[in-house]
Amino acid sequence: MDLKNNKITLGELYKNPKALKIFEREFGDMVHHPIVKASFSMPLSKMLAIAKNKLSPEKIQQILKELEKI
Repeated sequence: MDLKNNKITLGELYKNPKALKIFEREFGDMVHHPIVKASFSMPLSKMLAIAKNKLSPEKIQQILKELEKI
């Protein structure tokens, strides 16, 4: 998957069932929270900046590699 230099939006990622499964695995039911759905125009880079409070840099890199393989 082309992550567009991490500029791909959450909405674009959520349209891909494989990407959504990765997010569900890593973030649980939170991925279906209305506030997340309201943020579909947010670029991946911004989401990753927020995720740094919850995930290690290694885990973030693992997720990015998985998304790129899709």
